[in-house]
Amino acid sequence: MDIILIDKTVPDLERVKHKSFNWILANERFVKKGNRRSYSYLKDYYGFIPLRPLREKQYDKKDLRLSNTLILADSTDALYIADTYGVFFNDWYKGINKSRKSRKLYGQLNNNDFLLIKEMKDRNKLIILEYNSFDYPTAQFESVRTQEKLGITFSGWTGKHFASLDTTQLDFPIWMTTMY
Repeated sequence: MDIILIDKTVPDLERVKHKSFNWILANERFVKKGNRRSYSYLKDYYGFIPLRPLREKQYDKKDLRLSNTLILADSTDALYIADTYGVFFNDWYKGINKSRKSRKLYGQLNNNDFLLIKEMKDRNKLIILEYNSFDYPTAQFESVRTQEKLGITFSGWTGKHFASLDTTQLDFPIWMTTMY
């Protein structure tokens, strides 16, 4: 089965946003049609690609190309968009001032992503998207037209629970206390 995987939120080498999906593919014995090889969580995805050694903070990006949209839609069985939130400056360059939100280095659902979704939908192929494909930092135009094409409505409600507002917790957004 040929599957396109998109993950734009890969701030480290673990690739946790799509690693579990690749585990399922491997354990259910899904392989690529062309070469019958297993999917690699390290290489077989479009999105943000951190490079070794991580301490040098080098990265690459593998984006969908407009010229390949029709070919990909014809040859692919499923599209899985694991995460489009992206990687932000403070997430990638640790140790820099985290007292406020930082600028985006890479991310969001874009026009080429939408066109692939459209072509896959027109061919009645499987499309799986995570909720944040419709939310920040995706532009409202891209969000609305993707929702319209898929026949869904995103209400905008999301949340995350913090048992404590202790700023020493792992993954606690420091900018939240500043806004408070």
